[in-house]
Amino acid sequence: MGKPNHKYVFNLKTFEELGVSEEIRRAIAELGFESPMPVQEEVIPYLLGNKNDVVALAQTGTGKTAAYGIPVLQKIDPSDRSTQALILSPTRELCLQISDDLNDFGKYIGGLNVVPVYGGTSIQNQIHSLRHGAQVIVATPGRLIDLMNRGAAKLDNVKNVVLDEADEMLNMGFSESINEIFDGMESGDRNTLLFSATMSKEIEKIAQNYLHEAKEIVVGSRNEGAEHVNHIYYMVNAKDKYLALKRIVDYYPKIYAIIFCRTKKETQEIADKLIHDGYNAESLHGDLSQQQRDLTMQKFRQHTVQLLVATDVAMVAEKSSVLRSSGTPSKIALMLSVNPMLSISSASSSTTFSTASSFATPLFIRSMSRPGVATITCAPLRRVRI
Repeated sequence: MGKPNHKYVFNLKTFEELGVSEEIRRAIAELGFESPMPVQEEVIPYLLGNKNDVVALAQTGTGKTAAYGIPVLQKIDPSDRSTQALILSPTRELCLQISDDLNDFGKYIGGLNVVPVYGGTSIQNQIHSLRHGAQVIVATPGRLIDLMNRGAAKLDNVKNVVLDEADEMLNMGFSESINEIFDGMESGDRNTLLFSATMSKEIEKIAQNYLHEAKEIVVGSRNEGAEHVNHIYYMVNAKDKYLALKRIVDYYPKIYAIIFCRTKKETQEIADKLIHDGYNAESLHGDLSQQQRDLTMQKFRQHTVQLLVATDVAMVAEKSSVLRSSGTPSKIALMLSVNPMLSISSASSSTTFSTASSFATPLFIRSMSRPGVATITCAPLRRVRI
């Protein structure tokens, strides 16, 4: 037997040894936290310091929200109602999920106020919430800029900035918005943390522009998703994408799949449609209680549920193949595993169902032109062979 790869060997520590306060330890213990995950061991003590910038490469499901959320909350002064921390996320659903998690972690911090701000809802209500004081703002870039321009979001006293799923924000076209947000903040003593699943040239550019002597933390392998996934896409008519998805599911009757959607409404609609069509499916989204989400995930892990329809924020590190039903980020995605015991790094594939319009977009062309991407064009649907 060869020597262990020490890159993945961690000394088990406690949250107390990492310097986490008693109030937060009490709250996370009630949430079921027992010992820190690798990314938490690395990030928490480092971010508890000052002017410590971090680039963390980690997939969803590695415990990254607690990794940055715990030190961010611990450094908040609850007696000061000004905004002291800013967390940027690409979607409304992730924004709400992060806010809920931070409120759970900070349950016993008296006077703490975490305010999520995002598009698609009343900006006046968000302005009202911010004017009452928000030590932590969790925001999507576009809505935050709107609130900054209206004078409602004041970032002069921000000491901690987190970009969660930075690669997704760039894919969605938020590069200029991120630059505008950083330009609107003081460049003094500040911790800046950038979380990304992969290290692209765009991510490196942001790190060079706004992070100083950043520590790089890698959980898993650098850019492992692009290196180990076999990508395939099918061209189908927009109205046929659900049928194409069902055809894949029907072809593999023993699969266990996660279907990703961008919104809670879309998640529930797809789940209801699958159930109506006789599939063993359940939904997972932010409108469910934590207890309901845990129960649903438990059913999926125990293979009593085959198709789990979830918002992107419910994305977890499952050992599976990936099917996407559109080339753009705003559509459904399906993560499936014919053999749930397979490692995603050793046996996985990505299949995209795309329409002609999304195929022509720069985002789709860029994502499909990476090295190692296998392309299969099939249009109309009746020509798809699986």
